Amino acid sequence: TVDDLLMEHVQASISERSFDGMVRVLNRMTRVVTLWTVLMMELADDNVRGPKAMDTAYEASLAYLHPWVLQKTLHAAFRLAPSRQRFLQTISDNVTMSLLCAEEYVVASEPIINAMHIAFAKAGLPWDF
Repeated sequence: TVDDLLMEHVQASISERSFDGMVRVLNRMTRVVTLWTVLMMELADDNVRGPKAMDTAYEASLAYLHPWVLQKTLHAAFRLAPSRQRFLQTISDNVTMSLLCAEEYVVASEPIINAMHIAFAKAGLPWDF
């Protein structure tokens, strides 16, 4: 399970007195999954533009880790993101199918994200490091 995997690496990190390694990787991986989950949820809204969806997804996931200069650079780059329609068409030519795929991704990823937050809390690990 996710808990078992995390606890195995937590014990190794504690013995090494470092949160580097796999615990950090699990944290970052969960943040990337969160980025895509929030992006898919945003793109499901007909009124959201691609750049705004990217901004929202980034703020919900990775922005905390990046210094101010990188945050500002990425937000500027997000203005070049494709429109919602073009983005969805990269998933499938059929936008309806793209939205179904996005919904399936969200349904599949949310329990993983929640499990990782719970596992970090149970282990007494900081989430924001």
